[in-house]
Amino acid sequence: MNARILIVEDESVIALDIKRRMERFGYEVASIAVTGEEALEKTLLLGPDLVLMDIMLPGEMDGIETAEALRSRTDIPVVYLTAHTDHATFLRSKSTMPYGYIVKPIRDIELHSAVETAIQRHRLERQVRESEARFRTLAHFTSDWEYWVGPYEGFIYISPSCLDVTGYSIAEFQADPGL
Repeated sequence: MNARILIVEDESVIALDIKRRMERFGYEVASIAVTGEEALEKTLLLGPDLVLMDIMLPGEMDGIETAEALRSRTDIPVVYLTAHTDHATFLRSKSTMPYGYIVKPIRDIELHSAVETAIQRHRLERQVRESEARFRTLAHFTSDWEYWVGPYEGFIYISPSCLDVTGYSIAEFQADPGL
């Protein structure tokens, strides 16, 4: 199945050019939005696989505010389209955890690479989350002692059987990694 893309771009010539390129690469363009508000509405309605988001948009919300609203409501990755490469814009956009940046003027190879990388990364991250959820469910119902220890953050997971047998709480395990 081809990935469905929502393009958020207020300049119609650029939006139609990106649409044409996406279709040439084999993607389906779900829609084009011009404002942040329209992008939010269309994303929630259409559920695309990826949003290509211009940072500078007319209306109440710019692209960064729109991406933050999307991130809080959906699990749909955003790749930014921008001509603004200043440090302040980058820092502001970074907090939304985008899956990539494409600097205008847009080159085919950069567009295709960024879109494909974002889609594949999102699919893999979802598979990891699903696998971890299955493992946690299995570990939760086993009588075996199960725990994960991360390289920096201490205990990542402690099964209920570890807590029951030792009498320690999760906070006590976290506070004393030597347990």
